[in-house]
Amino acid sequence: MERTQRQVDRLDRLVNDLLDVSRIRAGKLDLRLEPADLAEIVREAVREQRMAWPSRPIELTLPEAPVRIEEDADRI
Repeated sequence: MERTQRQVDRLDRLVNDLLDVSRIRAGKLDLRLEPADLAEIVREAVREQRMAWPSRPIELTLPEAPVRIEEDADRI
């Protein structure tokens, strides 16, 4: 079930990405920017990749301090 859920999540992201492309082309993409820590976003992405492909090595070196950015959490 976990693997199926990951695949459904990936498909959902793909569909949303395609919709965003349409919105960008139409000039109608609305972003909801808020403060975030880029280092934590990258760590989470790496955790997801490690879960999806446990046999693939991923090396990650990030600063200890937060890397502050403004981002749209739904689209990053």
